[in-house]
Amino acid sequence: YDLDDLEDNPADGVSSQADYDLVENWKSNQDVDIIVYNLIEEESYPYIYCFAEDDETDGIGNSPNKMMFDDTLNAGPSNVHTIKTGIGTIETLDESPPSFTQLSMEDPTAFNDRIIVTFQLNEAGTAYCRVTLSDSGETTLRINRILSANYEGIVTSPGQVQYITIDKLEDRDTQVLYEARQYDVYCWAMDSAVDTQGQPRPNYMLQADVDTPVGLTGAAAASAPEGGKTSSVWVKDMTAPNIIYVSSEALTQSILQITLQLNEPGTVWCQPVLPAADGTYTDVADMTVGAFKARTQGQSGLATFKEFVHEAYRNVDVEVDMIELDTGSNAVPLLKETAYNIFCFAEDDWAIEADNSAVHSVNFNYLQNNVGSPNEISHATAVNFKDTLGLITTLDLTPPSIHITGVSSTETEITVTLRLDETGTAWCQAVRKGFAVPTILEILDTNFYSAYTYNSGTPTATTQVLLTGYDRPKNDYNSYVTPLVLGTDYDVYCYADDDLCQGCKVTNGVSFAHVQAANTFIRTKDDTMPHMRFIAAESIAHDQIIITLQVDEGSKVWCAAWVSDPTLTAGAGTDPNNYETKIKNFAPNCEDNKGRQCGTFWI
Repeated sequence: YDLDDLEDNPADGVSSQADYDLVENWKSNQDVDIIVYNLIEEESYPYIYCFAEDDETDGIGNSPNKMMFDDTLNAGPSNVHTIKTGIGTIETLDESPPSFTQLSMEDPTAFNDRIIVTFQLNEAGTAYCRVTLSDSGETTLRINRILSANYEGIVTSPGQVQYITIDKLEDRDTQVLYEARQYDVYCWAMDSAVDTQGQPRPNYMLQADVDTPVGLTGAAAASAPEGGKTSSVWVKDMTAPNIIYVSSEALTQSILQITLQLNEPGTVWCQPVLPAADGTYTDVADMTVGAFKARTQGQSGLATFKEFVHEAYRNVDVEVDMIELDTGSNAVPLLKETAYNIFCFAEDDWAIEADNSAVHSVNFNYLQNNVGSPNEISHATAVNFKDTLGLITTLDLTPPSIHITGVSSTETEITVTLRLDETGTAWCQAVRKGFAVPTILEILDTNFYSAYTYNSGTPTATTQVLLTGYDRPKNDYNSYVTPLVLGTDYDVYCYADDDLCQGCKVTNGVSFAHVQAANTFIRTKDDTMPHMRFIAAESIAHDQIIITLQVDEGSKVWCAAWVSDPTLTAGAGTDPNNYETKIKNFAPNCEDNKGRQCGTFWI
């Protein structure tokens, strides 16, 4: 309205000053806002035309004056084209939040300490992402927490591919993401919208968009994600387990036990090898870089010693009891009291854990298998672990075997020659023939012994046990030994035990039955002339003389009597006057009081 409308036809709606002053009535030469609507969002409009006509000539516009349209001449305020040019191009505002057209990530990840998010938006904008452990109990991440992580990526146009690398919960943290763990990834975005003056006027995704899963398939995440949440993304495990030595020992003469830990769940194998080069059985030199894994896991099917490690840092015992041939075609039990090196091989259960986890993200193994193989320890690690264990020697729980190869004697000593089938000590005792078998303690008490060192190069080598007495009576004289008797029959019994093997608590001694079986007969020599004692002599008849005498040992006795000197000599046996010959020749005229001819009975 203008002032002349007060004078015009009342039909124009203004007939008084009050009508003119009404707020809802526009005034000429004052700003008036015209809104054009039902336009397209975020669309440029370069053709904006405005047209005006006045209320002449009757005050209600029955014969108005109208603006012209001339796009070549007559530029001015009355020219529609001039006003259009002045308005220029106006773009409608962007008032819709952005949406992801791609929100995907490699699962399992390509690195063991980060998750790389690949995203596209339907318009220029900025995306932010944050992760949390899937087993943390968190079911959502608020937008302000996602922003505080400070992991973002900017796209300047729709369809531009951008990446966000997340290596920590927040970028100011020091701890990177844990490998072999699952994380939930939450992403949020805002666009880069501006107003007509070019000032930022961004639109934001809602919390509901953040909490909405990307979809049910990897294809959905790659091309049509529904929201910003991706659950259960695996950070790949690319580190071999650490094998930790706890202890090792021999359990028996053919079983060795290695106690160890891993720093993560996995599987461990161990294999005994000989420390020195050997052409028959597996030795340290056979465990090369290329062969140690297969050899440690066992090739024959008879010597596979494997344990599953279900928990990190929990003791597991691996028991080995066989050693494989060099060819890997067979295996034999370990030998007693023999030193072995132990090789161990370990791998984690990353592949098993990843493939068989209860929940997978929609990106898991999408388009390719990203899990890969288990992580294995290196040959150098296996060698270091072998060196840490050192040599482990099997026990000796078997007593030695006694082999008596000979027994000899003098008048006062008995020498027993024997050998054992292993290093040890042998004790022997002599008892009168037919007497009770001595107990093992009685044999030990006599303390006649000899040490024996077994040498596989000379297995028939012997040692000697010298017996200088019968027993050691319990009296004040501990060194006293009842002497052996010359010319006496004895049974010799022997006992033996081995040396104390490494790791053994006691030695192994032979059984009493073995002692009995090792019985050997020997008679002490008699190289001493009998001593004779004259007691009495008298004639008991006209043609008989009785001589009473004693001898100091078992003997045959002859006596003879002559009227004249028989001229006895000590000459050779061929001498007719040899004393032995002449006296024994008198035997037909010599007998004891029982009527037995001299020389036919023993005293």
